[in-house]
Formats: sequence, C-alpha cells, structure tokens
Amino acid sequence: MIDYDRPNKLNELIRGAIDLHCHVYPEVSLEQENRLEDDDQIQAAIDAGLAGVVLKSHLWPTVERAYYLGKRFRQIQVIGSISLNPIAGGFDPLIVEIAARQGARVIFFPTWQSENDLAHGGFSSVVRRRMPLYGPKAEFQAAPVTKDGKLTPAAEQVLDAAKDLDLLVMTGHSRADEGLLVIEGAAKRGVRVIYSHPQSTHIGATVDDLKKAAALGALIEIASLGAISVEAAGLSRAAVAEGIKAVGAEHFVIVSDAFNPYAPPQPELFRMGAGQIVEVGIPIEQVRKMVYDNPRRALGM
Repeated sequence: MIDYDRPNKLNELIRGAIDLHCHVYPEVSLEQENRLEDDDQIQAAIDAGLAGVVLKSHLWPTVERAYYLGKRFRQIQVIGSISLNPIAGGFDPLIVEIAARQGARVIFFPTWQSENDLAHGGFSSVVRRRMPLYGPKAEFQAAPVTKDGKLTPAAEQVLDAAKDLDLLVMTGHSRADEGLLVIEGAAKRGVRVIYSHPQSTHIGATVDDLKKAAALGALIEIASLGAISVEAAGLSRAAVAEGIKAVGAEHFVIVSDAFNPYAPPQPELFRMGAGQIVEVGIPIEQVRKMVYDNPRRALGM
C-alpha cells in the first residue's frame, strides 16, 4: 500500500505506474529535440519508479527500439506499438500481425493521417513545418476511419486483428463521433480500447461522449501535455476534472504524450499530470487507479 501521508506523496503516487503513451526520439526529425533521448528517458522512468511505458511514434513502429531497450533495461516493461497511419502501413491486418509478432501490444488508429487531423491542422501541420523541402506541397494520404456513419471495412478488419492478437486499441486522432464508433466496434469484439485524449481541442468530445465511451467499456485518456501545450492553448484541468467526476475515475488513464522540446522529461511530466488532477479535486486514491490499476487493465495484465 502507498502511504499517502508521507512527504513527496506525488513521487509515491506514480511508483509502479504505467505510462501508456510515451513518445520516442527522434519523433519528427532530429532537429525537433525531446528533453531526453530514449535510453535516458527509460532510465529516468526507472528512477521515478515506473513499472512500464508504451513507446509511441506517429511515424514508425516502435517494436524494434522497445525490444532492444527492454533487453538493456530489465527493471521496467518497455512495450512497443504501431500507429496505423499510411506511412507505417495503414489499415492492414497483416501490418498489425507483423507488429504484434515483434512484440507490439498496442495499436493506435490513425493520428496525423486521420481525416480529422488533416482537416484541423493537428500533428500533420508539424510534419509540414518540419519537412521544408516537400512537406508544404505534399498531398498527405488520409486513412478514413468511417464512411456514411459506419466504420470502414478496413477499420473493421483491423479490429478483428486486434481481437485475434489480444491487442489494446487507441482511437488516435479521429473525431469524437468516429472514436465512439471505434469503441463500439471494439466492444462488440471484446477488444480493450482507449478513447485517445478525447477532450483535446481537435477531437472535442463532450462529457456525454465520455459517458457513452465508458458505458461501452472503454477507458478514457488524459494527456498530461494538454495542460501545457502551446499549440493546443492548454486544456483546462477543471474541465478534465468535470469529466472524471461525471464518469468515474475507474474509466480514466493518465499518460504523458509529449515530444516537445519545452516539455518536462517524460516521468516528470507524467508526475505533473497526475499531480494536477489531484490539485483540481480528484482524490489521490482515485488518481492512483488512473496511473496504476487502469493501465494494467488496459494491457490485459
């Protein structure tokens, strides 16, 4: 049991926790620095007492680096993932199987190549800015998640693959309503699923959307970056707390989700994000569920 009356109780809060959304370096380019490179980031997570991290990239599968970092750092679980953007293979069950058989335990539905991100200039705008030769004039290929209010056949096939391979699905940068359709499809199959940072500016889920997701068995992601992001202008922690109180802490996970040069190192950002949720009135025991118990449930541990 954690003694929350001890000094430095926020340090204790994240001990044994799992960060399900930890970005790697390089992410976009070598020029866009992360605060720490991957090996230093993993060591910092160990020093902070974390039990595991899921490595995430918008551009490439992270299975290879997760494998080698896991061999080097035995004190922590380093878990690989793949984001199903067209650049990495897109909606293809074979791609999902290849990633899974190389150790991936998490798949992210399209992020910067989702129709929603391209329409709103999310991470896709970062790619354009960081690729000055070809980015500004490139026609980015989109990976549609839905058509006519239903999941595309390709999205359905990927959910089937997630079921067969026992993977966690994250809804990525899809619109709020699209994310709910992914969650509904996952629920029909008994697939574990997380509503990816749904209260963020570019997704814009309402509290009612969060309730629908939770009723279908999904977990709901809170990105620690949301409170300090320059481009997103910051997501009010009070609004996040409103969602938690309305839906219940047992339905939420807190993650870091940052690769910005100004952001704190991953474990410190993770600690900060958890601490802010405590600060806006969510009992520390409930926040502990969001960083310790619920991530384990998401991974089927």
